[in-house]
This record gives sequence, structure tokens and C-alpha cells, in this order.
Amino acid sequence: MCGYTCVIAHTNAKLYRRSYTKPAICAPMKVRIERWDTVAAWTWDEEDGLCTICQNSFDDCCPNCSTVNGDCDPVWGECSHAFHLHCIIKWLESKSGEVCPLCRQSWNPIN
Repeated sequence: MCGYTCVIAHTNAKLYRRSYTKPAICAPMKVRIERWDTVAAWTWDEEDGLCTICQNSFDDCCPNCSTVNGDCDPVWGECSHAFHLHCIIKWLESKSGEVCPLCRQSWNPIN
């Protein structure tokens, strides 16, 4: 009788251990990145109100301002970035190609 009881106890213990074993862990998949395209987005917030070229407020004159009354209006590009008129003119004259200083898209003023 002991032999039969021992076999059942051994089988039950084996089944119990087998039912609570940890699942197999898969090896992590190796990936090689061939190309990474990043996108940056920035829009002028009226609360900020700064020309990112000279860091002056749009309410103030730019350092390049040559107007007598000190009125240097901001200019917006098709890319939605804004700069003092004289700042963007100086930027475009000093850099190769006419691109926005922030997003490097072609600079096309809308106003």
C-alpha cells in the first residue's frame, strides 16, 4: 500500500511544481536603427514676445534698428516664426541661403 501512495504523492508533487513554474523568458530582440528622423516644432507665443535672434522684446527696438522713431515691427514667416524686421534681414544677409534661424525651412515672409 505504501508504494501506491508514494507514487501518487510523488506524481501530485511533480504536477504541482510544473503548474507553478516561471514562464520562459524570451531573449530581447536586437534592432539596428538605420535612420532616425527627428522633428522639432516651435511657434511664437504672444506671451513670450521675444525675437529669438536678438533676444529683445517685440515691444522694444532691435539692436540693428536704424529707424529714427524706434519702431521695429516683427515679421512672420510661413513657418510661423517671428523676428524683428532688421534682425531677420541681417540674418539672411550673413548666412548662406535664405532659411529660418529656428527651423531651417526656406524663409518666406507672410506680412
